[in-house]
Amino acid sequence: MAPAVEGFWGSPTSTLDWCEANYAVSDYIAEFWNTISNLAMILPPIYGIYEVLRQKFELRFAICFVLLLVVGLGSWAFHMTLLYEMQLSDELPMVFCSCFLLYCLAGIHGIQQNQHINWLSVGFFVYSALFSLSYLYYPNPLFHQVNYGVASVAITLLDIKLLRTQKDRTVRHLFYLGVMLYALAFALWNLDNHGCQSLVRLRSTLPPVLRPFTQLHAWWHIFAGYATYIHILYCVKARYNILQEKSHITLGAMGFTVRRLPTHETNGHTNGHINGRTDNCNNHKHLD
Repeated sequence: MAPAVEGFWGSPTSTLDWCEANYAVSDYIAEFWNTISNLAMILPPIYGIYEVLRQKFELRFAICFVLLLVVGLGSWAFHMTLLYEMQLSDELPMVFCSCFLLYCLAGIHGIQQNQHINWLSVGFFVYSALFSLSYLYYPNPLFHQVNYGVASVAITLLDIKLLRTQKDRTVRHLFYLGVMLYALAFALWNLDNHGCQSLVRLRSTLPPVLRPFTQLHAWWHIFAGYATYIHILYCVKARYNILQEKSHITLGAMGFTVRRLPTHETNGHTNGHINGRTDNCNNHKHLD
């Protein structure tokens, strides 16, 4: 934990203070690198929302990107101020976002179809609300981390179950890419938490231009944020494979994105890209 320094936002009131010297770069930003690294959770979801609406994918995927954006903005506010209120704006949306991703995956799996009341959506909302109230009463960061971890494990299990139904290699590529990025992010998050003193000593020996690269919590934001963006794309691609609607992975402003194939391509006039095949397995040519 970095030593507490009072700056523009006053003394920190959050229950967490990460391994970055406070107000070392700017008097207006408590943890500069931990703050601006949240652009990885702000810019990709904004682009994702635009693409979902432009491609006319299901609204649920736009909501996924909106919730990721809310997490990014909350994390920006938290690290910029180190105030407890802003910490809540980061941590509580993380649980809501995870629960909504679980709801989307359950929908892709066909759970709770053709029922007047979607008990899964009710259950996830009640769970998120109860967690929020409990966390306000018992503001222990470990309580939040355990709940978020349980939700992440549940998401991964449903992802693996979904992956087993997919023959499309691009879906597998997205899944493995997302898992690798998130595993790397989690490892860096732990190194930052448990090796802070060693990191501080290392920074003192490095030239100033290299010190930002040792801000491992900032790297957590970058890799975890983009991994979540990739995960939502994975859900979109798998969903439209199940619906037997043609889509492909291509490059966009934020790296990978999912787009529908033009009508003339779905009819087999693709200049050799699809060659009239109806199997989505051939879509991997756009990613390889």
